[in-house]
Amino acid sequence: LHPFNQSGFSPPGQNVGLAQQGGIFVPPACQQPSAQCKLHIFLHGCAGVMCFQPFSQYGGFNEWAFNNKMVVLYPLINWTNPQTTQENSACYDGYGQTGQNYDQKGGGQMQALAAMARSLVAGGAW
Repeated sequence: LHPFNQSGFSPPGQNVGLAQQGGIFVPPACQQPSAQCKLHIFLHGCAGVMCFQPFSQYGGFNEWAFNNKMVVLYPLINWTNPQTTQENSACYDGYGQTGQNYDQKGGGQMQALAAMARSLVAGGAW
């Protein structure tokens, strides 16, 4: 499990509540230059920040990913400086606090997650 810097993935001018760092698990089979692996993005639940480190290491997803040639991305919501009620509980936006289109491609958190996935495909982010 490697930490990665999430700060560059928010859409310009938007605070979508991401913490400075998230985590990523890349099994050895997926570290080869020609490897073709699937991606699973794990969104922690509310208050998941409190147990983020042990869960991302010992929750079983990494073993599953290892055996199935998958990369697991663990983005993390900021809990230390909450801007919204949901962030105060370390929740992803589930009802529009980051904007009307929060649950669509144009939503800030959705754009950030898509940017992370694109960066991985391009060979970056970790």
